[in-house]
Amino acid sequence: MGRSWRRKLVSGLLAGVVGLAVLAGFSWLLVRGPWYFERAHLAGLEPAQATAVTGFRQAVVAISAALVALVGLIFTARTLHLSREGHVTDRFTKAVEQLGSAVIEVRLGGIYALERIMRDSAKDHSTVLEVLAAFVRERASAQNSITPTADVQAALTVLGRRPKRHEPFALDLSKAHLRGANLSGARLERANLLGAHLERANLRDAHLEHVDLRNAHLERADLRGAHLQDANLLAARLEGANLRDAHLERADLRGVHLADAALPGTHLEGATLRGAHMARAFLRQAHLERADLVGSNLEGVKLHEAHLEGAILDGAHAEDAHLVGAYLKNASLHGAHLERVNLRNAHLEDAKLYEARLEGARLSNAHLEGARLDEAHLEGAILNGACLERTRLDEAFLDNADLRTADLSHAIGLAVKQVLVAQISDRTVLPASLASNQQVQERIRQASSVRPQDEGP
Repeated sequence: MGRSWRRKLVSGLLAGVVGLAVLAGFSWLLVRGPWYFERAHLAGLEPAQATAVTGFRQAVVAISAALVALVGLIFTARTLHLSREGHVTDRFTKAVEQLGSAVIEVRLGGIYALERIMRDSAKDHSTVLEVLAAFVRERASAQNSITPTADVQAALTVLGRRPKRHEPFALDLSKAHLRGANLSGARLERANLLGAHLERANLRDAHLEHVDLRNAHLERADLRGAHLQDANLLAARLEGANLRDAHLERADLRGVHLADAALPGTHLEGATLRGAHMARAFLRQAHLERADLVGSNLEGVKLHEAHLEGAILDGAHAEDAHLVGAYLKNASLHGAHLERVNLRNAHLEDAKLYEARLEGARLSNAHLEGARLDEAHLEGAILNGACLERTRLDEAFLDNADLRTADLSHAIGLAVKQVLVAQISDRTVLPASLASNQQVQERIRQASSVRPQDEGP
């Protein structure tokens, strides 16, 4: 880098000297040449003609002088530019040398010197990033402390607040050990954090759009308000992490570990969470519209008032989950495991629950209008007060299901054999064709004679 700018400086000086010599010779010919080569010619001219010729030549001389001045300015500017480049190169070389010092204060000086170079010289922006990223990877490759050393933290801070410019490559911090690092508000868009260790790191409000966090460790990290749109978090470890109000729209979260994580109000619209491990996670009022949760583990998860409209939860395990007041309109839950799930007041309009396992589920006052519960297992489920208009119950298993105050008058596909094994009463509203059935009427009389004290939801 040093030899290059010196060669440029020497070449520029030579070109400038030659150019000045040529222009000087040209100017001399214009001014003095006519008196040597055309003195006799001018002597024979009339005064007016001689004045015109002289005036023309004076104009040419003035233009030539202007050209000389312009070339001089260009030469000066080029010389200053080359000199400045040389100065930047010297600063860069010294800063890099400082990074290798055994004294931490010297290393810190080198880091901040590189930051100044990056801000002063857009041309050196990418080079400085590469150097600082390499410094972090080297210094934090196998760190056992709970927080980074001061110099590593300083380098991360500089990287996180770098000027916003076009960068032809992704910032490479892969496999770096950054436990407890402070990256609050940092700009790390498109960074490569593959396999990085960020346990308990502060990433609050950080910009991590399109970042590569595959197999990264973010256990108990603070990601509140972080921007992770379109990020790749395949198999990342986020157990116990705080993702309140974070943005993970369209993120790839296949096989991610989110057990006991806090995600209230988090935006996961269109995210892919296939096979995700989310047991006991807290997702109150989270946005999971159109999310892909096929085969995910949602056991004991808290999804109160969460938005899951159009989400795909086929084969998902959500045993003992809390979905009170959740929005699942048009969601697909084919074969999902929803045993003992709490779906009170939930919105399941037009949801697809074919062959779903809902044994012991609480569906009191749930909205099931137009839902498909064909061959679903509802043994022991509570459906009192549920809206079942146009709900398909073909071959659904209703053994001991609590229908004592349910309105099934507009349910579709309900058969006598299903009603006879369920808990019904004289307050159960059945389709006319079933209400008039003698076996059903007898079953209602028997139930009324032994009516329990409480038939509420």
